[in-house]
Amino acid sequence: MPKYTAKQHLINKYEREFTDAAIAIVQTPKERRLVRLRMLEATVEILKFLHGNRYVHPRTQVPSSTDLRDRVLNAYNDVRFKGIMRLTKDQFQRIALILSRSGHFKRGGEHVPLEDIIIQLKVALLRLGSEGISVLMTAWVTDVSVGLVTAYTWRCINALDELFQRCRVARQCAQGCNQGLV
Repeated sequence: MPKYTAKQHLINKYEREFTDAAIAIVQTPKERRLVRLRMLEATVEILKFLHGNRYVHPRTQVPSSTDLRDRVLNAYNDVRFKGIMRLTKDQFQRIALILSRSGHFKRGGEHVPLEDIIIQLKVALLRLGSEGISVLMTAWVTDVSVGLVTAYTWRCINALDELFQRCRVARQCAQGCNQGLV
């Protein structure tokens, strides 16, 4: 005997009810058919609902949220923010602004909006700054896919590395100019 789900049991029950209501309409005098027709219509609506929905009960949303990424982190004071992101809020904003000029944050020749860079930097810093947090946990906490966590992290690493190289070269040039070597 096959196993039925609760939904299949409900469908079988209402299909039997539909058949019984249809037979009852034929056997009922014309004056009372209106009541039976309404019962039949209600049964049809229930069957349409059951066949049209995959689940009988509404599914609960898998708990993932952009709250930490977008709302909670911004509400933290500098000490808590720095504990999570390893930067103060001011440092974070300045780095995001500097990275917005990087070639790593271009889409089809146009620069990515600063809000998108802030999200990418938050994801990367959360991944890199937290002790032992997995890519999967970072994805869940920030509500992005696992692939995006990896892509955002490497994009930010490459952009920061390029920035570091530029600053190092500029510092060496400045030192050389000060010593009269250039």
